[in-house]
Amino acid sequence: MSNIIRLSDYAHKKAYKAEIDVAHDCPINDFMGWIEKYGLSQHLIAVNGPGGGNPCFEITHPNRDTLAAALSDYHGEPVSSTFINENIYQ
Repeated sequence: MSNIIRLSDYAHKKAYKAEIDVAHDCPINDFMGWIEKYGLSQHLIAVNGPGGGNPCFEITHPNRDTLAAALSDYHGEPVSSTFINENIYQ
């Protein structure tokens, strides 16, 4: 049983990822609407994240450009900014 590989595990490893700390003034419904708008997947890392007790999520998408556009929209930064590019990993 230990050598069973689920398709979701494979897809997650191939996806581009970023961690995001949801601001205290961002209602969770707005955050989930943003997730749906860009077709992202999310995984709760910590209910009380490192940014002052707000939830911290890992967001993923198989396309790096889509994830960069989503982060650009969320943070109000240009897609080409160093901040956006340094926060995406695989």
